[in-house]
Amino acid sequence: MMDVGQYIKPIVSDIFKACGCLLIIMALLLGINSSEIIRPILLWQIIVLAAAFALFKVAYTNPHDLTGKGQIIVFSLCTLLADILIVLWLFMVSPSTDSSLILPYIVVLLLVKGVVFAMMYVDGEKEARRINEKLSEYKNNTEK
Repeated sequence: MMDVGQYIKPIVSDIFKACGCLLIIMALLLGINSSEIIRPILLWQIIVLAAAFALFKVAYTNPHDLTGKGQIIVFSLCTLLADILIVLWLFMVSPSTDSSLILPYIVVLLLVKGVVFAMMYVDGEKEARRINEKLSEYKNNTEK
């Protein structure tokens, strides 16, 4: 069993790296295109987007050796938290957004997530079938 700090440390590191990159990009764009000062809402948006990026990165490129159930739990939890952060970011971008629009946002996120999961499942099944065929060919070749 891994220590929780080993999971959180890379996430926090990725958040800081993404925040730094986004802050530099934002400062350059605002410096070139306008004389506007950096408003606090922009800084909060950077933090939220960086956290969502870090969670998606952990979900899709989990570097830890976990069992099947552990991988599913980490993947589901990280993508759920990242989806929540994306919805939060949408409301930060347009604070005048009608609260009745939250349901369509969530439905679209769930649909996209469902399509991605279905594609991952189909791809996983094809890959497993291909590996099993190669293993049976290898077994048949070594028995001869």
